[in-house]
Amino acid sequence: MLLRLTVTGIDQAIRGADAAEKLYRQAIAETLEWFGKTVSQEVKDDHPYIDRTGVLTRSVGYSVESWRGKFLVVNVFATATYAEAVEYGTSRSRPYPFLFPKFYKYLDELQQRLQIAVNAAIAAGGNIGGA
Repeated sequence: MLLRLTVTGIDQAIRGADAAEKLYRQAIAETLEWFGKTVSQEVKDDHPYIDRTGVLTRSVGYSVESWRGKFLVVNVFATATYAEAVEYGTSRSRPYPFLFPKFYKYLDELQQRLQIAVNAAIAAGGNIGGA
């Protein structure tokens, strides 16, 4: 008895997988860029502290770091030396949380956008592979 299995479409599947990976990496980077820009802008526009000098507000920003292994990272930050004291308070002053509330405000939307982006990239990769 002889059993034979013929598999076709391997080249198309590989092209589709490669395209999907490229597309989802790009989509994830764009989504994290949206998140960083949105959060940092809202922090600058709406904060609970009194902005006497503008230093803290001007120090707010974000960066999206390039892929390292399996990770792409978005950093939302405030670089003013006293930013942590404003966010968390000190033994002599109450906290004025300005960064984390905005971060968490958009976290659910970030997760939704990431899921949509990945699904779209996989679907598009399948279309490319089948072409």
